Amino acid sequence: MTRRYTRIRACARVVLAFGIILLAGCVSKEVEPPHQPRLVISQAKDGVVTLSWNSEVGYKYAIDYMDPQDKRWKPLPGKDAFRGTGETISVRQPCNPQLPTPWFNIRYSKD
Repeated sequence: MTRRYTRIRACARVVLAFGIILLAGCVSKEVEPPHQPRLVISQAKDGVVTLSWNSEVGYKYAIDYMDPQDKRWKPLPGKDAFRGTGETISVRQPCNPQLPTPWFNIRYSKD
């Protein structure tokens, strides 16, 4: 063996050993992104607001609203207990078309 070949083998061993040390203990784990429902809001000319979101089994949902005049978040009456089904959930809420539309928010938690 030539001296040059011996050096190349020695360098290859060092690089291989360094790679093994770096990769030792590395475990790949699939990380599921957190569930974050997106509330889709639409309002008809008669003032009825439709709120929709994609639900997931194992989660509970509630809708809160804030009237622009009193600036406090409150649970939307009758719309505070939905169980996730894995399907899109849609809720209709009558609103006065002559007044500013309230702001809506979806609250969710693991069942």
